[in-house]
Amino acid sequence: MTSVSQPFDEPTYPLASCRLRPLLAADARSLAPLICELDPWRTLGVSAELMGRTLTRQDPILRRFVVLHGEQTAGVICLRHPWLRGAYLELFCIFPAFQKRKLGREVMQWFAQRTYAVADNVWATVSSFNEPARAFYRAIGFQELCVLTDLVKPGFDEILLRRARGGP
Repeated sequence: MTSVSQPFDEPTYPLASCRLRPLLAADARSLAPLICELDPWRTLGVSAELMGRTLTRQDPILRRFVVLHGEQTAGVICLRHPWLRGAYLELFCIFPAFQKRKLGREVMQWFAQRTYAVADNVWATVSSFNEPARAFYRAIGFQELCVLTDLVKPGFDEILLRRARGGP
């Protein structure tokens, strides 16, 4: 069996204005309710209990990080690699107090660079009703590929996004 290079296995990642460190079980307990207050999770009715389980379940190809701005928790990012000749952004949020500071762009640029070192595609999904997130992903070069009806919850659509190596 061929080994797949894992681009997200370092203990921490210092970026220009923030740093990433692994998300711990204690982080999951405290952050799950905060994440569920934000869209899309609020509109989809995701409970803090379900989010906590999502953030702590065993999964050998999922990497979870806390985004720190100074010593403050600014967000969470969960990455799945490998996934369809690339990596998949399973969960990403920057908390409201840290939005509009370009942290999201910085973290996504890191994610793309790490992915492109070993693969060709960066993937994500976005809820069709979440226009601010859709605009964010368009602005950083993602293309909307298709609608996935009732993927997370009946009555709600998700949109599959792709940013290919060499794209915008």
